[in-house]
Amino acid sequence: MISISSCCTVVCRQFFSLSLAALTLTGFVDVQKFYKTLSEIMPDVTYVVKTGRQVVERKQVDFPAVLTSQIDAIKQHFNDLGAQVAAIIYHFL
Repeated sequence: MISISSCCTVVCRQFFSLSLAALTLTGFVDVQKFYKTLSEIMPDVTYVVKTGRQVVERKQVDFPAVLTSQIDAIKQHFNDLGAQVAAIIYHFL
């Protein structure tokens, strides 16, 4: 069984490697690809956030503050990326 901390680490690496800076408005197709990637990893992010919160609430981890910080960072980064993609898509429309 994979620990929630390991899950956080894997999703964080995959997730934080995404960068809108790489797009720099190169085109709507690139933004669509980025949006698709965000959509594809959304279930993983949601699972990690939900499961992590449950682990913290049930006190099943020795480092609840650290895990909470990791969860908050994942959620915030995902929301920020989503907002940026939405703004870029709005710009193209």
